[in-house]
Amino acid sequence: MQKNLLRLAGIFLLLFTGFRLQAQEVFINEIHYDNVGTDVGEAIEIAGPAGTDLTGWSLVLYNGANGASYNTRALSGTIADSGNGFGFVTLTYPTNGIQNGAPDGVALVNNGVVVQFLSYEGTFLAVGGPADGLTSTNIGVEETSSTPIGFSLQLGGTGSTYTDFTWQTESAETFGSINTNQTFSSEVVLFVNELHYDNVGSDVDEGIEVAGSAGLDLEGYKLILYNGNGGAVYGTVNLTGVLPDQDNGFGTKFFAINGLQNGAPDGFALVNPSNEVIQFLSYEGVFTAVGGPADGLLSEDIGVVQISSTPVGTSLQLQGTGTKYTDFTWSSTSITNTYNQVNTGQSFGGVIVDPEPVLISIAEARNKGIGSEVLVQGVLTVSDQLGGPAFIQDATGGIPVFDSQVHGLGNYQIGDEIRILGSIGAFNQQIQIVNISELELISSGNEVVPAALSISQINSGVEGQLISIPNAAFAISKGLFFPESNYTITDGSGSLELRIDGDVSSLVGRVIPAEAQTITGVLGSFRGSLQLLPRFIEDLPGTSPYEAAGSDIPNAETLDVMTWNMEFFGATIANFGPSNVSLQAENAIKVLQATLPDVIAVQEVSDEDLLAFVVSQLPGYEVICSDRFSRSFEAPDPTFPPQKLCLIYNTAVLEIQSSKVLFEQIYDEARLGLNNLLDEYPTGTPSSFWSSGRLPWLVEAVADINGVKERINFINIHAKSGSSRDDLARKRFDNLALKDTLDAYYSDANIILLGDYNDDLDISIGGGPSTYEVIISDPDFNGVTLSLSEAGLRSFIFNDNVIDHITISNELYDNYLEGSEQLFIPFNLVANYANTTSDHLPVSVRFIAGEGISSDAGEGAIVYLGYEPLASTTLKAADASGGSGNYTYSWSNGQTGQEITVSPSETTTYTLTVRDDAGNIFQDEVTVCVVDVRCGSKDDKVLVCTSNGNSGKTQTICVAPEAVPAFLRKGATLGDCGLIPCESNSESISKEASFRNAKVQKAYPNPLEDEVNITLDSNLDIEVAYILFDEKGELVQSGTSSFNSGKLQLIIGSKQLKKGFYYLHLNHGQETKMIRLMKK
Repeated sequence: MQKNLLRLAGIFLLLFTGFRLQAQEVFINEIHYDNVGTDVGEAIEIAGPAGTDLTGWSLVLYNGANGASYNTRALSGTIADSGNGFGFVTLTYPTNGIQNGAPDGVALVNNGVVVQFLSYEGTFLAVGGPADGLTSTNIGVEETSSTPIGFSLQLGGTGSTYTDFTWQTESAETFGSINTNQTFSSEVVLFVNELHYDNVGSDVDEGIEVAGSAGLDLEGYKLILYNGNGGAVYGTVNLTGVLPDQDNGFGTKFFAINGLQNGAPDGFALVNPSNEVIQFLSYEGVFTAVGGPADGLLSEDIGVVQISSTPVGTSLQLQGTGTKYTDFTWSSTSITNTYNQVNTGQSFGGVIVDPEPVLISIAEARNKGIGSEVLVQGVLTVSDQLGGPAFIQDATGGIPVFDSQVHGLGNYQIGDEIRILGSIGAFNQQIQIVNISELELISSGNEVVPAALSISQINSGVEGQLISIPNAAFAISKGLFFPESNYTITDGSGSLELRIDGDVSSLVGRVIPAEAQTITGVLGSFRGSLQLLPRFIEDLPGTSPYEAAGSDIPNAETLDVMTWNMEFFGATIANFGPSNVSLQAENAIKVLQATLPDVIAVQEVSDEDLLAFVVSQLPGYEVICSDRFSRSFEAPDPTFPPQKLCLIYNTAVLEIQSSKVLFEQIYDEARLGLNNLLDEYPTGTPSSFWSSGRLPWLVEAVADINGVKERINFINIHAKSGSSRDDLARKRFDNLALKDTLDAYYSDANIILLGDYNDDLDISIGGGPSTYEVIISDPDFNGVTLSLSEAGLRSFIFNDNVIDHITISNELYDNYLEGSEQLFIPFNLVANYANTTSDHLPVSVRFIAGEGISSDAGEGAIVYLGYEPLASTTLKAADASGGSGNYTYSWSNGQTGQEITVSPSETTTYTLTVRDDAGNIFQDEVTVCVVDVRCGSKDDKVLVCTSNGNSGKTQTICVAPEAVPAFLRKGATLGDCGLIPCESNSESISKEASFRNAKVQKAYPNPLEDEVNITLDSNLDIEVAYILFDEKGELVQSGTSSFNSGKLQLIIGSKQLKKGFYYLHLNHGQETKMIRLMKK
């Protein structure tokens, strides 16, 4: 068996308390220990209230040399009245029976409790005995070996307690009678000590108890009852009897009073036989008496009340230690009555021995009043699963037990049978056992079968018990289980609240089951409402882990964006955010390392330095913050921490371009009265705009998404909180102003609007349309996290709403990775997340890369060096697309523009580079082949390959430039016969042979418009040079093109062809094919 007798701690406390307080009433009054010659007549006298029972009292003599006790004498009997209600008892000692000091001492002890520990000729520490560990108090006077026989040391002065007197130098002894220069004053003490006037149902056992000096005859004393409504007397109670000695010369007496009024307010006056008011007390308020002995007096409110739900058998009582009314305080609530006894938690200076507790059933314990001591035994149905309280159950009922000795981690297990001695308490009206003083393990491994009940059968009679509800379904069967949150379940017979305790980590963050289940739990209550508490995942089957839709696309290929309200991050002002900022920072690191998005917009940052430390633990990340927050235009407020907006970003992905506080100038001027733009603000105060200056913060950045750069404007917001009509009106005004600004200045920009919206996007937290309707109803904006709301999720842990959102502009619709929006559920990562880290959950969205820049440097061309009409060519890049727009075109020869003209003297490859304003780059190459056709002694003539009659052979001739067109009309080609422009390998020779053998099968349309299609009789893939001449032999167009599977399409170009004949030369190597075309 395991037993923990914690009552010992209470005894030790009484020892200390007794020593400190008891010295006031019964005390050492006279002592003699040394005189001239042999010590004679040694004695110690105590004084105290007449009638004090000295049973259990003793005097213990201590040796100052070693601190040990050397003599103990028991006292007995009662103190006789020697006058004015006080008397004396003397203990005599044999010759040299009391040591002579330097120093020595004596302890006055009451039933093991040290009342006084005095010493003479110095101080010392007691070792052993009842005063063990206590340091003596030196009386400050002493006797010597020359003190006359018959003298003593005595207290002198006037009063009734030890502290009223002082020790005097030696004088003639007075043992058994009042000391020299000492007077005892006889002050009669009487006051109201206990009261009961209201309870559940019909009022019973109403009355008032008085307490005061033992032996006081109450004949002639009265209680005058006053009606607080008008102040008149409505009853008189004549007191009778004599107060008994219940504790250190004090006693109590109760007087039943049927019909004691129920207050708001009412009161009573305690009156002495001379009709003088001793007390005029009231409850539930104060009033002035009209008539009677208290006429004209203002009552004193006792400060505590009873109500119509106060349990029967309870009362309001004075508690504490002392001897007069002002020494005590009224119990904070009604506790079990103690009529005609010293109150619970009350002492008049003596030691009250409580009776041994009696084992009762849990059902009986539940019906005891608050503060009642109970001894119960039962089996644990909850041990540490809820983090407190535990639940214990016997055959009659169940009850929570809130004491870490039971619900502390690992102390006990479900099925352990324990016996506990504690007191009845309540938390939010839930009856429970608290303040355990005895705890014993009886047995282990006991099974408690939950009672199967329908919801209609559940009532306060089964509160505290383990139950199961078959076929129970959730009223809203979507969303997740959040810590410290309630959900409604129903089984067709009724509905009941189910609470997910934050310590039940196996259920927190899981998906609410869609189908009906048998749900088990203990039945608790909160402020009068019953609620079922599952203990672990087995109690609530049918749940599943929360898994965001996700994607197969690796995170390295996307831009991951997150928003997170960090709840007064780093604030050290009490009641703002988690109390342990070091732990909050440690947990924030865990969350960020687990998610590691590329961009994190955070809100409610109170300590930038602490956030910088957190970010320093994320290699490659940096942070920037806005300098505007609520009332940042005023001096720092020592009672309210700042709530800053910051942006954490991956420097490998994001390049910050600029940042800007929106509305800054307008707001500052408006609150100073320099413009009237905010004069119509819903509160009438321009300074209240955007939560008193917590202005939206825009950060422009270039994001590298898998190699494609996007210029994005991140707008971090932390909107006004609250759901009242005024709160919603302010948010609507703020959002309309934001929408107008976006439309006016950022209509074509990539925008991600993210942060703590303090409102949902589906239905406003105040009911009706969302305050962001003005934005998300515009087709140019998409609240992409709306789906989280529609799924029944929440981002604010303690309310059923997603109030942290991400909205994008239409420019990013193609980048948004559909279904990527998600909540990060941290409950299994961070213990007690909601109380140690933040009351918000992170919300994130992913973006894929857009199309990179695409263009084309165009087709290659052939130019003929030495023949001016064909010595240059135009290169034209195709219109660029993709990227962010605003393109620039440049070429490797230094020219810029989409179209350039080149005249190379040798075959040259040109590189086209296209750039956009986000820094994206596209490059392509095009080759211009140069054929040198110069001839003649001065290179001023042109080589031409022409046919040699009808022989089918060709020959190269050198002609004047002016003659070239005529030769070309006849089918000649420029350059040496046998020349293969820009090609010289065997493959090209083979292709030339194939081209030579191929015949033109079709050329259409002919007559042509602006294109012609050529088909060969073989499926060749071959590049050809082409020249189009008009009938005068003048060049119309030239370039290179290709046959693909024997087919070639040639676009004649934008120039309008005139009517007439045209000659198209297709050349590959030495083979030239001429096609006659006509334009009508």
